[in-house]
Amino acid sequence: METRRSSIGLVVVAYMTLCFTLLPIVVLVVAAFNPAEYFTFPPDDWSFRWFAAFFRDREYQSALRVSIALAGYSVAIALAVGLPATYALSRYKFAGRNVVHTFLMSSLFLPRVIWAIALLQFYAVIDLLGTPVGLVMAHAVLVLPYVARMTLTSFAYVSQNLEQAARSLGASPVRSFFEVTLPLVLPGVIVGAVFGFVISFTDVVVSVFISGVRFIPLLVRIYVEQRGQGIDPTAIAASAVVIGVIVILELLGERFIKWSRFI
Repeated sequence: METRRSSIGLVVVAYMTLCFTLLPIVVLVVAAFNPAEYFTFPPDDWSFRWFAAFFRDREYQSALRVSIALAGYSVAIALAVGLPATYALSRYKFAGRNVVHTFLMSSLFLPRVIWAIALLQFYAVIDLLGTPVGLVMAHAVLVLPYVARMTLTSFAYVSQNLEQAARSLGASPVRSFFEVTLPLVLPGVIVGAVFGFVISFTDVVVSVFISGVRFIPLLVRIYVEQRGQGIDPTAIAASAVVIGVIVILELLGERFIKWSRFI
């Protein structure tokens, strides 16, 4: 009886937590379809007026393109650094191995605000503040731990015997990697890339410090509009679009998790 009561209590707490988490999101998404110029909930009518305004607004569209490009380039750099590094960590023992691992995970250890302030000062010295290169470099470091964790886990579960078998049949180390190992870890790599894209796409803290005025990501644009104008209907619609993008990417990531044998 006590066990059953405890189970019921845990279920109730879980559902309350879920409702507390999701209800604000539901309110925001529903409010995005309100045609009125002021916030009301529930809406008196339903319309795509503010979504249309969002997709017509040049500043929002520019910010959306910046966010997509920024996340894409950041993930590409994180993969270029993370794949060989995590492969080496999973296959070889060498001096400085722990240092490499710590470097890959370093952005997880510092509060983002502290790191953003440090980047602000550093970029001002080397003249990267407000530049696309500076943004991409910062976001690449930001997403690197998420990419590295997924790829490191995947590499760890691929037996080295498979690579050795390929080499015994005449394949070079490079060929055995691309034709044997990489296909096996590819779902995990894709999951890491998807999660990294989401982390970059949804970042505000780092971007708001170093983005400047020419290259503003979408989340920073929404933050600025809400801070300056209060509850702006176009910003609410933009937020709903961001939520839609995140949901799609998360579903895509979950699909690849199911395909992977190692996650």
